[in-house]
Amino acid sequence: MVLCFLALACGNGSDASSTAQTPTSAQPGTTDGVTTDGQPSTTAATVLTTTSPTTSAEPPDPATTYALADVTYDYLVPQSSTPTEILAGIEGSESSADTAERPQGSLADFAGQPLVINFWASWCPPCVLEMPHFETAHQTFKGEVAFLGMNVEDEPADALGLAIETGVTYPLSSDPQGNIQLDFTIINLPATLFISPEGEELDRWLGVLNEAELTKRIEANFSLPNPSSNP
Repeated sequence: MVLCFLALACGNGSDASSTAQTPTSAQPGTTDGVTTDGQPSTTAATVLTTTSPTTSAEPPDPATTYALADVTYDYLVPQSSTPTEILAGIEGSESSADTAERPQGSLADFAGQPLVINFWASWCPPCVLEMPHFETAHQTFKGEVAFLGMNVEDEPADALGLAIETGVTYPLSSDPQGNIQLDFTIINLPATLFISPEGEELDRWLGVLNEAELTKRIEANFSLPNPSSNP
């Protein structure tokens, strides 16, 4: 199987022009505010100028610089739904699980946050074994690490059934032809990728991951402590 001048205060806050003193007629020995000896007169008006403070440019949208922004897919189960709801919706409509329209997504949707992508299928026994461990890690690191299950070359109804059976609640996407899997040069399932907030692949694990090893790799790759270990 195959991821931030010069500004002068003027009195009590009014602008500079309101605080400048207007010179009266030239005093004896002065000409237009300049003394006959060439020195500035003390009655000469001092004009203060201010410059507007510069404003910093808006930071770029993280999604525009995300390294994996071009990876798109159809959602099998979007974050806003559950496998049970999707399957029930399909069974109650004229669409089959294979032809039902699904919302599209992009890995750029996860820009700015650590991401774990797990490639799986219902016909892959090792995938079935590890999926509950991914759900446990998803709950443990909720709000700190995003999870995406990439279902590969599977029957949608079977994939949804397994998601219900294993109780996963993180979003699930579909790779029906295995193209995304190949893009990541993954041959066998299961496989797991650890993606940085900038969309760079930090690490990968080929084969089954248990809860302890998955937690260890999340902590190491994303420099995160295990929230469950905090007193």
